[in-house]
Amino acid sequence: MGTLTALSAFSEGKLVDKIKSAALLTPVADLTYMTTPIGRAAASAFSGEMLGALGVAEFDPKGAVGTNFLESVCAMPGVNCYDLMASFTGPNCCLNDSTVDMYLKYELQPTSVRTLVHFSQTFRRGVITKYDHGSSAANMAAYGQSSPPEYHMSNIPHHLPLLLSYGGGDMLSDVKDVQLLLNDLSNHDADKLVAQLVKEYAHLDFVMGVNAKQVVYDGLIAFFDKHNSCTKGGEREINHMSNQSNRHPCYIPFPPFQPQVLSHPMSRQSKEYHNTSSMRTSGELAGAHGGRQPLQSLGAADDGVCTAVVSPQGYECREYEVKTQDGFILTMHRIPQGRGGGSAGKRQSVLLQHGVLADGLTWLLNPLQQSLAFVLADNGFDVWITHGRGTRWSRRHESLNTSDTAYWAWSWDELANYDLPATVGFVIQQTGQKLHYVGHSTGTLTALSAFSEGKLVDKIKSAALLTPVAYLTYMTTTIGRAAASAFAGEMLGALGVAEFDPKGAVGTKFLEFVCAMPGVKCFDLMASLTGPNCCLNDSTVDMYLKYELQPTSVRTLVHFSQTFRRGVITKYDHGSSAAHMAAYGQSSPPEYHMSNIPHHLPLLLSYGGGDMLSDVKDVQLLLNDLSNHDADKLVAQLVKEYAHLDFVMGVNAKQVVYDGLIAFFDKHNSCTKGGEREINHMSNQSNRHPCYIPFPPFQPQVLSHPMSRQSKEYHNTSSMRTSLAGAHGRWQLLQSLEAADDGVCTAVVSPQGYECQEYEVKTQDGYILTMHRIPQGRGGGRAGKRQPVLLQHGVLMDGLTWLLNPPQQSLAFVLADNGFDVWITHGRGTRWSRRHESLDTSDPAYWAWSWDELASFDLPATVGFVVRQTGQKLHYVGHSMGTLTALSAFSEGKLVDKIKSAALLTPVADLTYMTTPIGRAAASAFSGEMLGALGVAEFDPKGAVGTNFLESVCAMPGVNCYDLMASFTGPNCCLNDSTVDMYLKYELQPTSVRTLVHFSQTFRRGVITKYDHGSSAANMAAYGQSSPPEYHMSNIPHHLPLLLSYGGGDMLSDVKDVQLLLNDLSNHDADKLVAQLVKEYAHLDFVMGVNAKQVVYDGLIAFFDKHNSCTKGGEREINHMSNQSNRHPCYIPFPPFQPQVLSHPMSRQSKEYHNTSSMRTSLAGAHGRWQLLQSLEAADDGVCTAVVSPQGYECQEYEVKTQDGYILTMHRIPQGRGGGRAGKRQPVLLQHGVLMDGLTWLLNPPQQSLAFVLADNGFDVWITHGRGTRWSRRHESLDTSDPAYWAWSWDELASFDLPATVGFVVRQTGQKLHYVGHPWEL
Repeated sequence: MGTLTALSAFSEGKLVDKIKSAALLTPVADLTYMTTPIGRAAASAFSGEMLGALGVAEFDPKGAVGTNFLESVCAMPGVNCYDLMASFTGPNCCLNDSTVDMYLKYELQPTSVRTLVHFSQTFRRGVITKYDHGSSAANMAAYGQSSPPEYHMSNIPHHLPLLLSYGGGDMLSDVKDVQLLLNDLSNHDADKLVAQLVKEYAHLDFVMGVNAKQVVYDGLIAFFDKHNSCTKGGEREINHMSNQSNRHPCYIPFPPFQPQVLSHPMSRQSKEYHNTSSMRTSGELAGAHGGRQPLQSLGAADDGVCTAVVSPQGYECREYEVKTQDGFILTMHRIPQGRGGGSAGKRQSVLLQHGVLADGLTWLLNPLQQSLAFVLADNGFDVWITHGRGTRWSRRHESLNTSDTAYWAWSWDELANYDLPATVGFVIQQTGQKLHYVGHSTGTLTALSAFSEGKLVDKIKSAALLTPVAYLTYMTTTIGRAAASAFAGEMLGALGVAEFDPKGAVGTKFLEFVCAMPGVKCFDLMASLTGPNCCLNDSTVDMYLKYELQPTSVRTLVHFSQTFRRGVITKYDHGSSAAHMAAYGQSSPPEYHMSNIPHHLPLLLSYGGGDMLSDVKDVQLLLNDLSNHDADKLVAQLVKEYAHLDFVMGVNAKQVVYDGLIAFFDKHNSCTKGGEREINHMSNQSNRHPCYIPFPPFQPQVLSHPMSRQSKEYHNTSSMRTSLAGAHGRWQLLQSLEAADDGVCTAVVSPQGYECQEYEVKTQDGYILTMHRIPQGRGGGRAGKRQPVLLQHGVLMDGLTWLLNPPQQSLAFVLADNGFDVWITHGRGTRWSRRHESLDTSDPAYWAWSWDELASFDLPATVGFVVRQTGQKLHYVGHSMGTLTALSAFSEGKLVDKIKSAALLTPVADLTYMTTPIGRAAASAFSGEMLGALGVAEFDPKGAVGTNFLESVCAMPGVNCYDLMASFTGPNCCLNDSTVDMYLKYELQPTSVRTLVHFSQTFRRGVITKYDHGSSAANMAAYGQSSPPEYHMSNIPHHLPLLLSYGGGDMLSDVKDVQLLLNDLSNHDADKLVAQLVKEYAHLDFVMGVNAKQVVYDGLIAFFDKHNSCTKGGEREINHMSNQSNRHPCYIPFPPFQPQVLSHPMSRQSKEYHNTSSMRTSLAGAHGRWQLLQSLEAADDGVCTAVVSPQGYECQEYEVKTQDGYILTMHRIPQGRGGGRAGKRQPVLLQHGVLMDGLTWLLNPPQQSLAFVLADNGFDVWITHGRGTRWSRRHESLDTSDPAYWAWSWDELASFDLPATVGFVVRQTGQKLHYVGHPWEL
């Protein structure tokens, strides 16, 4: 923002006479090409309308609003929370770990909500203007014109020396946006403009990069030298510390700038902005802003639609109550005639049915000439508006209250079966006529569902379906896909949530996250679900956000998710055959067959090319079902520009859709000469023939359904039902796990008819672990002859993982029934292994471990215990982290003498190619620095930290919360609904924050090392070396039999990462290494897949057979239940492993990691400065005392008052650490960006921080702290708790703060100054 404010001021000719030259680092002006998904979301998320409704004027990133936002950011795809701000700005290449620590702890400063809104306006509109106050009147008062004036960067005086330094990796200040700025500067004096592109740099590298001095600052100083005066000696002295003292002051080490012409995608003026402007030409906005004031009375207790919205517009309005067959009391509103009156008795009735998360107000939000309800009334119709159950005016029931869970026990089935018949029937009783029907979104789905069962057809003259929703297979919006999957009854049921209120606690958290999602435009919240609406009115959006977003049932959202996941339209799935039998008289939910809709029913389908919810291809599937419809009774209209909300709120919807809709109703009214309805005198359609329809005839097309019109998943689920009775019975057994004394044996194993034993094992470092043993199969046998197998689970799980499926599918039971002695571990910190010889789980010390300790202590303890108990070597099975701990131990030669063979399911070692966006975020989000600041040592996914994270995960694009862990691991193909229920209820176990940090280090660095303790000293204490030792997988003994089974769909243990591991094993004995790729499987399919026995476990058992001893009879007996009893023990049904060479993108050693190592040369100083910075937390310490003076620099503090009364703090470093004649030094002003303060320039060690570098190079350095930040929070009359204090955007920073600080420096020094700005951190 320090660049944007300067450019804005310069473009108006301000300050130019006081500036010698300006260096703009990562210059922000245009934001059109901004590519970072977080930046795009952040630029749109904080509209004054949304936060204003919450009364928020200050945005504090460490406060409640900011914290919720940043928590969401940490869980977003591609976000590396190792550097929180990089989530906004692109992958910074060259940051120092220690500096990042300090940045996260001491930076992230408040700003005004208006500033963020101003950025969002710039992003959305594609032009750089002053702040838009939201109405012509307010803009006129502020600027003397009805729209905000534009900043024209081409007006910047051509003689002003400018240096623009920008990064190729900067996703906020994108290269193409900088090029647009350079285009505006194309007439600048050639010798006064320098542009430097640093391809490797992103946004923060310019102020915090460890090599920024060499890459940027040396050239910046040379630029200042040149434009100082370029005398022989220059005007400033060079500090003896500088290695640049012999440089000629006019030399600039940048190539000359070559201007290019880059066409602006919106011709340098935003289509949206000018559409908005054109909307205002009709004067309708005056009506919208003024005439819509009655809406404000909706907040009054007794005011409703008639009083607040309809009657004040001059229309007659009536209110009715209708009771459904199942006892819900619905409100309906009627507009019986147009504003010009007329004989209502002759009017045709029309029923308007809204969609989900809306109510009947939807039809009334636009000005009169644009709102369908008013348009229909003025065109001679008797208009009836419904309000669905659970929404604002329909929240009563004959016996239930909305606080009762039973009130919300409905989905859209009930809307089709009860609400629609009740409202349609009531209108017919009142009018004595059939009616026309208009539905939007869910209002189309309920109608189509009813029609497909032959209901209401005798009561409907015709139906117009706007954005028809039926199939959801091709839905393309990432938010829609997430929303369709996120609200499984299992998840919200566990929270006791039956009502989904988008303005309530659950909904608010969801919507806060939506606003931060990539590609989400919170200017129109619902567009996050529905696609880019082209033609909405700002004022209508304001009202929509304020008055709409109505509650619905969680079941309705679950029902949508079922439709999305399965690809067929069925009634609500109650989750069990018994429940379905009770509800439907059949074991699965019946399907709605749209082809059964009576062919003579007149239907108009109007849908949008930009609608990402009701996708064009999904509508085509519906049209395929209607292919036998009477040709004259079916009209389909595609509006290519429209998305979902344009059909009900579009400013031009009357011309585009409603006129044709009215003509359609005319035709199917009766098509007599005069028609059956009178046309209101206000309509410009009065001479239209009632049978004319301005739509082209419908041409049916055949579109093959990707799942042959029936979902693979759904039918797999059906096939799973053969074992569901047992699975649901096991659910009852598992419920006893919640009882205080029940454990795995009592609750899970013994009730299945297996013997079960429980043991305790103490690790060398004092943790007491529980193990469970299934010594034989359900059919018994001589346990003494059985081979032991140890099963080790992954992270965020425990040993229950191996027992969740029915016995025929769970690996523990399958192994027991195949003659093995099965031992199940439960890792430290999980449910049954939470004891220690001296520590409690509430002690942070209890959690001071990562997966290093699991490999070094837990695995040796459990393996050793089994060997001692059985007197035999064992076979090992690990899943996920259970493979990583084993591989780590094996690579150090540990346990190899105790292991016969090891089967590694979804082997995790390298994480370089991990593709899941959630996995990438999860690997980065929980740095010790961040959670350490919160005092968090335990990560409990069901606790506060974990819940916030998982709530965000459930709303993420591409996340299917039907299987929470799939959000991390890829789309699991073959899970059983019932098993998933149990998994969500009983799994998700705690782990240490260190373990997650350790994963993040592995992901970020591209090498597998021990835990990095964060400093050379700590690593030296732990390992005897300054950096953590590497695990070399190539050191695993070549004779150890290994089976690696991995999935083609696994986005965590990616195929290419497994290939890197196999490269390390390329010298392994050929007969001791088997690799199996299961293309369809993802991460959890290997432990919970319904067909895993056939796909993986049978081969795993054969592998164990082979490496047992391969005698004729083998060493183990086969249980009579196994169908594999005749298999030769040495047969392995896997193809031989063919090693491949895959080049590692970082040559098996991370560039970042080694950069980090090189950074360590200055880490001692950096860590020392950490200690200094801690004094910033003391009440009276500031920048001079805590940061500058302890480094040996002189420091002075000043206060500057702006023209509008803000009191700003400035700090001055008048000379370098080596002293010198300060009077002869040239002043330089350093201006930070948004969400930062002047500390930005001081975080790195002195040799790397620009403020110190400039001081040591002979400059008089002045550091600003913008209004509202830590040291500049005073005003001559206002307090920061007053909203008026925050009534500013970056306009005021350019108009008041910059002139005040620049002017102050000029007065103090008597000289013009050089300027350095860095923009913003959003």
